[in-house]
Amino acid sequence: MELGLLQDLAVLEMQNEGLVSIIPTEIGRLTNLIRLVLDFNNLTGSIPIELYSLTNLETLELNNNSLTGDIDLIGVFSDLEFLQLQGNEFTGTVPNDVGDLFELKTFNLHENDFTGTVPESVCALRSTRGGNLISLIADCENGTDGAEIECTCCSSCRN
Repeated sequence: MELGLLQDLAVLEMQNEGLVSIIPTEIGRLTNLIRLVLDFNNLTGSIPIELYSLTNLETLELNNNSLTGDIDLIGVFSDLEFLQLQGNEFTGTVPNDVGDLFELKTFNLHENDFTGTVPESVCALRSTRGGNLISLIADCENGTDGAEIECTCCSSCRN
């Protein structure tokens, strides 16, 4: 069965399935998807542009793959509550428009290659500042090679 034909699918969870591939572009046809979990596979390449058409997503978990590229368009997911990107090879900076994800409760971006500073717009989402964001985890702990990213509001800094 072709993935793109499952247009009424609301939840797709395929964690630890041994998937060795890129994220298929057909995933963009699953417009009713609210939960996408592809953790602990061997997915490579960048997030396909088609995935950003899934604007109903509330959960996006891509932990522990080998995904690359930036996450510059992540701000299109206005209903997103859980964004888990740990253990990949994402690069670039954390986009300012992550701060527009007002429903965000968990944002896990450690064990990647992000640089720069977590934007103040993201810090403003923290529950300690009246927002919904409870968990914000990044590689901001000073280790032997220094912090990879600066974060003044992370709930947990890792090395």
